[in-house]
Amino acid sequence: MNVQFSAARRMPARAEVIAHGLTLEDFEGGEDLPTELGRDDLGRLGFEGKAGQVQVVPCGGRLLAAVGLGSATEISTNVLRRSAANLARAVRKRRSVALDLASVAARNGGPAEADGVAAVVEGVELALYRFDYRSSGGARQGDRLGRATMVGSTAAGIRAAMERGSAVADGVILARDLVNEPGGSLTAPKFANRVRRMARDRGLAVKVLDEAAIRRARLGGLLGVNRGSTQPPRFVELTYSPPGRAKGTLAFVGKGLTFDAGGLSIKTGQGMMDMKMDMGGAAAVVGAMSVLPAVAPACRVRAYLPMTDNMLGGDATRPGDVLTIRNGKTIEVLNTDA
Repeated sequence: MNVQFSAARRMPARAEVIAHGLTLEDFEGGEDLPTELGRDDLGRLGFEGKAGQVQVVPCGGRLLAAVGLGSATEISTNVLRRSAANLARAVRKRRSVALDLASVAARNGGPAEADGVAAVVEGVELALYRFDYRSSGGARQGDRLGRATMVGSTAAGIRAAMERGSAVADGVILARDLVNEPGGSLTAPKFANRVRRMARDRGLAVKVLDEAAIRRARLGGLLGVNRGSTQPPRFVELTYSPPGRAKGTLAFVGKGLTFDAGGLSIKTGQGMMDMKMDMGGAAAVVGAMSVLPAVAPACRVRAYLPMTDNMLGGDATRPGDVLTIRNGKTIEVLNTDA
């Protein structure tokens, strides 16, 4: 986590940026705005209080930010997440920001403050995401924002909400990192190893099937796609088990095609450009599974992730080949890119 979050009852004196959430009703009403925000000045700059609007103005050696939350009747966690993200982008070159978005939303009949705080944390963290090869979440070159203070309640539930929001953001960042990785470096074995490390760090049960185990399991479809590749396939199973008796079981299945050239039914050059992202389903499942220990659902959750690429090697599956899948059914392949 790159930004350190804390809670305070009042705006801290040393924050470089003071950000106030404003609803449409706040901005259009006759009451004074917070601190030294001027309604007329903001209006001349085009600020209206619409959801996601951010206007930054200098004031006494630091910056004030007006953050639009839209109509008080329509404030949701999505609105707070998007507004916080826009604020983070606007002040990413500053070292610290104090913001009251979640508490303002709660006072205006929006989400409970703890839920709002979690959404704000997610928005700030994800807005600052950049991908590179050095660290999860990117190096954020040129970004300086390192501290964010949530102004409002300082109850234990708020601190727990900040931790929950950070965990969710970390899961999304993990999924983004995996999707952004080139297919030549994120091969099926390397993908499986990264998932294994994540599972052990989070306390999830993990089982990785190599090619021999996949053959014993009779996963003919996965083996058929893999025939044209020099990289062996993997099949990963993840399990989250809640404390105590599980209230049901939920299953996720994520497609882990680390690069899809189309096989012998080859794609066009342009059609291949984004095919490193054909494992986005598996990445999303991995990110979601990584968050489960933090959000602690009462049900058991299992994930199934077949991993390979779809290439054009000398023994690639041909149109007209017949594959036998686990339940004994046969499938005639008419298009290896289908």
